[in-house]
Amino acid sequence: MRLRSVLSASVIATATYIFVARPRQLSWGATDRECEERLTGDDLILDADLTATRAITIRASAGVVW
Repeated sequence: MRLRSVLSASVIATATYIFVARPRQLSWGATDRECEERLTGDDLILDADLTATRAITIRASAGVVW
């Protein structure tokens, strides 16, 4: 009975990670538009198994940042 509970908890945790947490990690901080647009280097691997677009927002002018 204990083994069944552990297995059930493991399956639930894994499914939650795969369907909830992982998609959010792959687009952390990026808008939907940013995730959909082609970025520099996208043409290097035409049929990628995994794509991820992460971003941050900096509320400052380019001159201040660079």
